[in-house]
Amino acid sequence: MPSLFETAPAQQSDPTNPSKTPPILIFLIVLVVPIILSYELITVKETYVFSITLAAIGGLVIFARPFWGLILFVMLLYIRPEESIQEIQGIRLPFIISVTTLLSALIHKLVNREKIQNSPLNFFIVGFSFFAIASSMQSNQLELAMTDISKNAILVLLIINLVNTPKKFRIFSQFLILLTGYLATYSIYLYQTGSVLVRDNEFQALATGIFSDPNDLSATIVAGLGMSLFQTRSDQKSVKFINFVLSILFFFAITLTNSRGGLLATILTINMFIYQTSQNKKISIIIIIMSSLLILASLGGRIVNFDSTEASANSRFWFWSTGIEVFIQRPLLGIGYGGFPDINGGMTAHNSFVLCFTETGLIGYFFWVGCILYNLTISISKNPKKDYTSNNSETLSLAGSKLALSGYLIAIFWISRTYISNFYILMSMPTAYYISHTQVNTTHKSHTIKPLNIISICIISIITIYIIAIIKR
Repeated sequence: MPSLFETAPAQQSDPTNPSKTPPILIFLIVLVVPIILSYELITVKETYVFSITLAAIGGLVIFARPFWGLILFVMLLYIRPEESIQEIQGIRLPFIISVTTLLSALIHKLVNREKIQNSPLNFFIVGFSFFAIASSMQSNQLELAMTDISKNAILVLLIINLVNTPKKFRIFSQFLILLTGYLATYSIYLYQTGSVLVRDNEFQALATGIFSDPNDLSATIVAGLGMSLFQTRSDQKSVKFINFVLSILFFFAITLTNSRGGLLATILTINMFIYQTSQNKKISIIIIIMSSLLILASLGGRIVNFDSTEASANSRFWFWSTGIEVFIQRPLLGIGYGGFPDINGGMTAHNSFVLCFTETGLIGYFFWVGCILYNLTISISKNPKKDYTSNNSETLSLAGSKLALSGYLIAIFWISRTYISNFYILMSMPTAYYISHTQVNTTHKSHTIKPLNIISICIISIITIYIIAIIKR
């Protein structure tokens, strides 16, 4: 019997008995939709008929096929239409889609008598959510904490339970790359048409919603770069070519954001890719040094001229120190969700790790780091190096998802994005790969993680951040 920290063999699917659509859904599609349409045409303005009918059909499709509800939910998180289309502002469309998809997934599990996927990630994400909310019990942010944190937990559980076959994982991962391509293209378009952020006399590309912050935009594109880089090694020429073009697009879009953290994450992501895929490590180190110098030499201005005495750079190190000092005072549960600005003059931590352990305490930080460490150490091969040197698109997807998560973590080390949904999508991808592929190949090794390793990483990371803050502030 596997422990909480070990992945059990995934539930085997019977290819001759595909997932059934509940009969009630067929009834609703055949009967209810025409009734709704007829009623709308009589009582509602025609301008609203199309949108209401589309919403009804969309809801029924989600109930019939919850995987596509997940796809729609993720698309809304990236595109953020409610922040640019006035008519749907305030509807909280992503939340509605997530709840509908969750209900649909549960109904399908019950009808088909399927078990919820057993993974240590369940334990870590539920543990983090519980203690993050518990830490906010005495704050005025409890309702917001419950909404934001539970939404991310639902997202993780949906991904590892719905992206449960190799085909679905392939669709989902390719869809994430395409969404990143949309973000990159849209930000370049806005930049070329003059819609930019001007800061310190530098132009910075942006998009919409949370991506109107160049740091958020660059972090998300870095993750897409990590996924697409490994697909350039595919044995399929079309996949190789498309992802090569996308990788160039992503790199160009990141440079336009003029984000220090984004560029640093980009350089390290490219370097990790070169090192992991190289057969000759000595040569790869030389290539890494030369490529890094070339990138830095070709880019000037705010990104390269990092000076700890500059206000935007220096202040963050003081914020880190403040967070650690408050953490020492309340080490177990922290100060609660959204509490950091209250102890830091209205400013956030400018570091996702500091924000996490200051607001959720060491207990919450343990579960949060557990989510990350579990996914970064997943491997399906007895020799993990094979995950990086293969030219099979399926195997490369695991390496790409881990590189995407690593690149994103580097980028959000400089900004406060502990609770952003995009991070939890990336956090779920390696686990989803493992679950989906162990269903068709039971020879894959089981994956375990030791609690002591997590505790060690937690303590080392806090001490390291504090030392950096003391030296640089």
